[in-house]
Amino acid sequence: MIEPLAPYTLIYDGDCPLCQRAAAWVVAHADPRAVAVLPCQHPDRARRFPQVSEADCLAAVQLAAPDGAVYAGPDALAMTLRLTRSYWWVGRMLQLPGVRLAARPVYRIVSQNRRRLPRCVGDWSGFVGACAAHDAPSGSAACGRTENPEPQTDNSREP
Repeated sequence: MIEPLAPYTLIYDGDCPLCQRAAAWVVAHADPRAVAVLPCQHPDRARRFPQVSEADCLAAVQLAAPDGAVYAGPDALAMTLRLTRSYWWVGRMLQLPGVRLAARPVYRIVSQNRRRLPRCVGDWSGFVGACAAHDAPSGSAACGRTENPEPQTDNSREP
């Protein structure tokens, strides 16, 4: 059981390295009395949030509000940012009509490519293991990271 229960709960794909990092960022920057994070795969998710299907939370991040409303994708990110101590203003900006409209395709592109993004933003602990749990084999270029072989040295010298 996850305690204490916060009024808002961010539900994310717990098998996604990008999503894990985003959830950790929320934990570090939001008031824990305002928002909690919960992996979609957690056994309590279906019981606590029956309105959020597994397919929904694997497709896009979800934010469950105290009144039962559920925000998805960029709307969930905007609302979550509004619950942070220092980045609330970014959440407000994401809710402006033009910005909100532009955020949807950007979110869709990032979401569709989220398993490949870690190669662009640096090495993340556990990323290779996470790749093994999905379509791309660990260490493959499709996984976003390749194994670098030991440098070869030529120890043979001609006299």
